[in-house]
Amino acid sequence: MSEIQEGSKEPESRIKILEAATRLFGRKGYHASTIENITHAVGISRGALYWHFKGKSEVLAAVVERLQREYLDRFMEETMQSGPSAAERLSHIFKFNARFAVDNVELVHCLRTLSIAPSNPVN
Repeated sequence: MSEIQEGSKEPESRIKILEAATRLFGRKGYHASTIENITHAVGISRGALYWHFKGKSEVLAAVVERLQREYLDRFMEETMQSGPSAAERLSHIFKFNARFAVDNVELVHCLRTLSIAPSNPVN
């Protein structure tokens, strides 16, 4: 996932929680990751995490929302600059998606795992 950006409207602690959760969900999976794993990775208390999120499913929803926002912002910006022809834009779309997946391997793995799980905690 992306680094903490200066001027971000999100508190730094919330961003760190989302980055740690993204790594953990990608490596261990959503169901195997615990609140304790996340708080330990960030170096915060459970109370600090619960200040920002009601629970693990809300953390996951925020991770997915952040990915969607980042993906769509980058997609629109780069696609609009890719060239005038439909063929150039289509080629760019395929390359962009592949590059985005490589840049976000852990999160893509997490989302893939969740998409085949019997119950989806994001809903």
